[in-house]
Amino acid sequence: MSKTFASLLALAVLCAPLAAAAKPDFVLLKARYPEKLSYDGSAQLLSAGSGELNDSAMGLIDALKLRFPWHELWALRSANGLSLRQGGMEAALPLPKGGYFTASYVAMSRDGLTLAFGSGGDGKLEAVRWRRGGTLETLVPAGQAWLSGVTDISADGRTVIGWLLSDKGAMPRGFQWVEGKGFSLLPEPMSLPLALSADGAVTAGIALRGDLDTLRRMRRMQDFMNESPLMSDGVATQLHVSGVHLGRGDVAGYFKHADTGMWHGFVWNSDEGKPSRREPLPWPVEAEGKMDGAQRDAQVLAWAGMSGADGKIFTESDAVRWRGGEGVSVIRAKSVLEGLSADGRTVFVSFDRENDHRRALVQISPEGEADLEAAVRAETRKESLGMFLRSVSEDGRRVWLSASAMDGEHPLRLENGKLAPFSPVIGDLTLTAYSQDGRVVAGISTQPEQGGYATLRWRFGAPKTQRLFCPGEERSSSHIVMSGDGKVVAAGQDTHTCLFGPLD
Repeated sequence: MSKTFASLLALAVLCAPLAAAAKPDFVLLKARYPEKLSYDGSAQLLSAGSGELNDSAMGLIDALKLRFPWHELWALRSANGLSLRQGGMEAALPLPKGGYFTASYVAMSRDGLTLAFGSGGDGKLEAVRWRRGGTLETLVPAGQAWLSGVTDISADGRTVIGWLLSDKGAMPRGFQWVEGKGFSLLPEPMSLPLALSADGAVTAGIALRGDLDTLRRMRRMQDFMNESPLMSDGVATQLHVSGVHLGRGDVAGYFKHADTGMWHGFVWNSDEGKPSRREPLPWPVEAEGKMDGAQRDAQVLAWAGMSGADGKIFTESDAVRWRGGEGVSVIRAKSVLEGLSADGRTVFVSFDRENDHRRALVQISPEGEADLEAAVRAETRKESLGMFLRSVSEDGRRVWLSASAMDGEHPLRLENGKLAPFSPVIGDLTLTAYSQDGRVVAGISTQPEQGGYATLRWRFGAPKTQRLFCPGEERSSSHIVMSGDGKVVAAGQDTHTCLFGPLD
């Protein structure tokens, strides 16, 4: 019998009091913030928490956001106090004072002793690698990049993949760095490598089809949609952007008036903050369905004084894979890579289905394909789902997803493309950390208690969660990191970190 989200949540409420009362010992690390743990948790990457970024970093973030709108490659944080802790001793990373690093893309070897990331200062960013006890290595040769960064590392830390921008007008290009061999560009069309298999043999990423002008148009469109000026005023019931004039920054499109049902064209200038033109269009309501979107866009662009080139506001991508000596192969056209298993055999891609326009999330392995979004929708009978991949087991068979629906966001565990049952007690926490085999999860309790919110850990098959309380926890600032084997948990705050483990 199918389990709906509602039943899962109801059971979660009933079983929440089963949370374990055990209070494991922990090591309190003052003025330390957890960034990443090694597979067994014996090495911990720590920082001094939040630090101010200067104006040059703000300009850099804007340049990165333009080129990487779908990924957090632009997320920078102060490198203040960044260090690697092992055996109770910390080794500071040799980074310049006042610098920053790519917080969302720090790659760590399995033993935790080799790190690769993007780092810099004064508006610069370089892909670097560092091994405890060694010196900082710059991965991209001087003169070959304006900016560069890292996306992944092999288990042994000897192979690193990343991206570079050759100059201020360039689109991303992928590279590989191998210890003993050095730097090499990945073959086209590997624009952005995102994931590397544990042995370093398989690289997966995306091939971008577009240019910088298209990205600028898309940024303008996103800024306009984020404001939602017409929708927020209650004027429009349907809204569509047809194009963006690159020089003026004008956004042109059409909407259906909420009161009259008539179609109106609009031209919006973000600098003015209001439509410079808004007029009814000669599209009778009874003619709906007789004109496709391309025809409507062409008419609106002509009415707005724009060309067909102004209508190119989306950069498409293909999910691609590369193995040395085999060249780049397309996994699926017009899709985005979402994940790769550590063994390199299973990939996850998302794309818009042509038949129903829902966003598909597909698992592709040697055994075949499975549409995870469709499987979850059929099981839960939810019609509108936004699926986000959170964790993939090393063999690709087990995945954790978050499903966004009308009644909230729900954690889901799938095995071999099908929903797997799990204890409803995990409905009592917001999941933020996952073991590499997918069998242990941790997160922040949704239930307040005296002194704050506890961190909860749950192992697949266990009847209840394990409570890990870090003194002074505040839900808004809690940060949970877990080791790959699921036995060490770092519960961090802005001012301190509690290190729990090894746990059973």
